[in-house]
Amino acid sequence: MNKFTTTIRSEVLDFANEMELKLQKNDHKEHWRKLQLQVLFGMLVEEAKELENEIFACKYGGVLRRIKDKAVDVGNFAMMIWDVAGNTNK
Repeated sequence: MNKFTTTIRSEVLDFANEMELKLQKNDHKEHWRKLQLQVLFGMLVEEAKELENEIFACKYGGVLRRIKDKAVDVGNFAMMIWDVAGNTNK
């Protein structure tokens, strides 16, 4: 049983909604459960590097929307790793 309440913070819901929208846009791609954890981790690291680049570009007139978009990508790859790791024993 989860020790936390069922109340979900609005920021978490907003982020999850953005994650789902991005996942739906990529439904045409192979499902992440067909990928190995190491591959997903490599993709996560690449997205994190892209996020880092966007954050540093922001100092020089970058767009905050791109930062948020890359953060969603990082979140999605972290979720995929979580999901695949949870299904390895099933």
